[in-house]
Amino acid sequence: MVENAVLKAEVTQLRERVAKLERLVSRNSGNSGMPPSADELPGEDEGAEVPEAPPGWRARAPRVCGSAQA
Repeated sequence: MVENAVLKAEVTQLRERVAKLERLVSRNSGNSGMPPSADELPGEDEGAEVPEAPPGWRARAPRVCGSAQA
């Protein structure tokens, strides 16, 4: 019984791994209209969020082209 549960868990992990590898192989700039920068790189976490700036940091104001500087 315990061996059966271990095997089921291993099958689940392998299915997830196969699915991830199939996604990596199927989507890339070589076989689609996506730019190379959109390619997933091996080792990247899916859904990894970009860290936010530390508290107290402010975003820069956007530059305006053609405006007169004093």
